[in-house]
Amino acid sequence: MLIDKSKSYRLFDRIAPRYDFINQIISLGLSRGWRKKLTDLLPNAPGLIVLDLATGTGEVPLMLLRQKSKVQKIIALDRSYPMLSLGKTKIDQQHRPGRVAFLQGDANVLPFNNQVFDAATLCFGIRNVPDPAAVLRELRRVLKPGGQILIMEFSFPPSGIKQKILGFILRFFIPIVGGFLSRDPQAYHYLRKSILNFPSGMAFADMLKQVGFLEVSFQTCQFGFITIYRGNKR
Repeated sequence: MLIDKSKSYRLFDRIAPRYDFINQIISLGLSRGWRKKLTDLLPNAPGLIVLDLATGTGEVPLMLLRQKSKVQKIIALDRSYPMLSLGKTKIDQQHRPGRVAFLQGDANVLPFNNQVFDAATLCFGIRNVPDPAAVLRELRRVLKPGGQILIMEFSFPPSGIKQKILGFILRFFIPIVGGFLSRDPQAYHYLRKSILNFPSGMAFADMLKQVGFLEVSFQTCQFGFITIYRGNKR
């Protein structure tokens, strides 16, 4: 069954209470390390104002606060209110008031003026939007000149033994384990299809270039299953 990506946030509404726990299980405990790789690439400049798009339960803001003492403010935006609510609770429990603002909003029409942010992060969310190029244009609009975009997304090696291993994980392990733990098999079948159908590597890097980002680069990790993309606004 296909899911309308304009309403994919409703899927996350449903699985929000068990989302973090399931992520740890199906990533074999590696998901926080992946996010650390992303946030390590953030500029180490003072007073950074960062937008974390598709923030989910706030794992990227938490990692930023642990690592980047010079981050002044993080705006964490997502369409799913239950996910945002969990993220705010986690931040509040760690006594970090004032540095993270959680906001419900649409990635296609960001509720910010031009040239507001020093950096923007987007972790495992770009494949869930109907028009990725439109979202990338919005992100470029709200970045300051010299701002940086960092995107982490699943990827799928084109051939070889890595493809077969990852194909098995996507076809059996993630849908079965995720579906069982969440009691929502549709959500994790959607995850598999969204990964397989999304452009990765050079194809996605070209999309970043086409919307105006410069000095675009990407690096793979976790046997090619994860790719981090980087681009600058001038």
